[in-house]
Amino acid sequence: MKNDNEFRTVPQIINSWFDDIGHRILSPLSWLREFNNQWLLEFDLPLVNKKDIKVTFNGNIINIEAKIKEEYSEKRLGNITKFEYFKKSISISGNIDS
Repeated sequence: MKNDNEFRTVPQIINSWFDDIGHRILSPLSWLREFNNQWLLEFDLPLVNKKDIKVTFNGNIINIEAKIKEEYSEKRLGNITKFEYFKKSISISGNIDS
């Protein structure tokens, strides 16, 4: 018997955003969990002020964008890339009641 107080982790169906070096955009880590009839979506957004997070809905897709508050850079393939934003889209089954 399922315990209604437990979370069930749901695999991401579509993740259309990946790190975009050319546009200086990072794809944040995320977790999507179902709890009864609700979804819990968590994002790892270090170096971001809460006021700089934008969440939008389009059908069954959740879009999140966030401006990084201080300079963040990574060295990849011998090049240093400075990132300015986090951006990601997540698709869930069914439409979203925002």
